[in-house]
Amino acid sequence: MVVVVGLTEDDEAEGYDRQHLDLQPVQNELIAALAKVNPNLVVVLQGGGVVRLPWLDEIRALFFVGLAGQAFGEGCLDLLLGQANPSGKLAETWPLALEDVPSSVSYGQRYNTPYLESIFVGYRYYDSAGNAVRFPFGYGLSYTRFEFESLDVSSEILHPGDMLLLKIKIRNTGDKMGKEVVQIYASAPGSPNFKPAKELKGFSKVELQPGECKEVEIALSYQDFAFWNPEGHAWQVEGGIYEIRVGDSSQNLPLSVQIQLKASIAIQSPDFRISSPQYYQLPQDPGDFSLEQFENLPGSVRFTEPLGVTGSFDLNSTLWEAQGTWQGRLVYKYAMKAAERLIVNTNDNTGNARRTVEASTMDAPLRSFVMGGIPMDVSIGMCHILNKRFLKGFWYLLKGLLPGKNP
Repeated sequence: MVVVVGLTEDDEAEGYDRQHLDLQPVQNELIAALAKVNPNLVVVLQGGGVVRLPWLDEIRALFFVGLAGQAFGEGCLDLLLGQANPSGKLAETWPLALEDVPSSVSYGQRYNTPYLESIFVGYRYYDSAGNAVRFPFGYGLSYTRFEFESLDVSSEILHPGDMLLLKIKIRNTGDKMGKEVVQIYASAPGSPNFKPAKELKGFSKVELQPGECKEVEIALSYQDFAFWNPEGHAWQVEGGIYEIRVGDSSQNLPLSVQIQLKASIAIQSPDFRISSPQYYQLPQDPGDFSLEQFENLPGSVRFTEPLGVTGSFDLNSTLWEAQGTWQGRLVYKYAMKAAERLIVNTNDNTGNARRTVEASTMDAPLRSFVMGGIPMDVSIGMCHILNKRFLKGFWYLLKGLLPGKNP
């Protein structure tokens, strides 16, 4: 039995962020009910991102197709019937729950969401902290099996300007033709800097017939091992021993080899162990990341000051930033009234159009309102009102709303 489910237009769209990782409750209930009567249930899942899967252990197979296009039906049928072999890989880590995402604690609380994990975004956090996930970065199955047999490198010492050639032997040990993505990760276990446990440095997709073995070559440059050094304001390569690991996902890397890199210059390593110790020993609970320690990192934006209460607004500002002021709330009501005609013209009965327009009105810069048919003079008038220059603001509003005024 096959059931097709997925995120709806109300769950995800370009105009607003998702508020949860769940399918519609009726879809979860349907899958759970079908799984009870048929142990061979296959779920085809459509959507643009991560979804929580409370029924995963109750079904036989899950086929994630992403945002499928016009020929989805024919292509999906070929894959389900085995006429083609799926060979895709996940481009993001699938956490077990939204609470497992470090930046989720600040979703919806401000216009700019601080990624408190800093450089440990995505798999860099989960793999470095050792946290369990639903599916790791780079993960994907097919109707055959692959075995990574050997890894050779062109040199064990890398100098500035050198290239490193990796040769990986991989074999299709199954009985169907298939494709595998060979993934290369590197780590610097002895580094005094805070760095992820591993980082993706290269990959290559290879097609193999049943029983066939191929040697895949992937080249890495010396500069591929560079990190951004805020002390030197440049990408620099830290000398030392590096480990190269090869496999089919960030958490399945059966082959490894060590190489030595020579530093191009004497590097003064940044040390934030006093001001930001959380990045040297990552908290396993994502909610334990400290905003104060994040703000102590060089180049970080200060988030502790309230938005929209002090300072001035310009055409790059948003009404979200101004919602803490009475004039900001006034302008938002006016802007939504002006946007009502956009909602009416869509003839949309699902509420999706209203949600998109509301989010765009709140989150988009004032200058971009012109794309919705609002004259630029009106946006300029809103900006003046936000800055409490009311006479000038209302003059621009009237000017922009004169009959025959074009955006």
